[in-house]
Amino acid sequence: MKTQRLKLIFSLSLVLALGACATSQHGNTKIDDFGKYMQIQINDSDKRDVYLTFGQPHYVAYDSDGKSIWSYKRLNLTPSGWSYVPVWGLLFGGMNKEEKVAYFEFSQEGLLKNISSKDSSGYVNSWVGIAGGGVNDDKPENATSIKEEMEENSLPYDKAKDPSTYD
Repeated sequence: MKTQRLKLIFSLSLVLALGACATSQHGNTKIDDFGKYMQIQINDSDKRDVYLTFGQPHYVAYDSDGKSIWSYKRLNLTPSGWSYVPVWGLLFGGMNKEEKVAYFEFSQEGLLKNISSKDSSGYVNSWVGIAGGGVNDDKPENATSIKEEMEENSLPYDKAKDPSTYD
């Protein structure tokens, strides 16, 4: 009887410990796949090609020349080591974050002209995270409607993937 109880406690502890180690991923993980970039070509691919390869962008922005930039974002969060220390974890625990944003620049005609990306990493304390800080939105100042961009290019629009519709 005592052995069964110990096995149950050990099993529950193991399940809880492994569950706490989980990484939380948000956004578009396709931007980490180098093979996807090989499927499109600068000065040859258009918005439809990029859409079919990477899906709906997170943001669409236009510059003063009428060129458009599609932004895709991916965020990985993993618990820091301090999160597992009793009592101290409440004060100093948090998440390690890795962010990547990929930018696809198009000409006025919709032809792919440039691809770039930005990687960043850091630490977000639990208390800062609760307050809503520590993770940047990276929304361009001149962001326009993704829905309008998709309709203009006859591409499917998914409201669930449009950050401007989040509550």
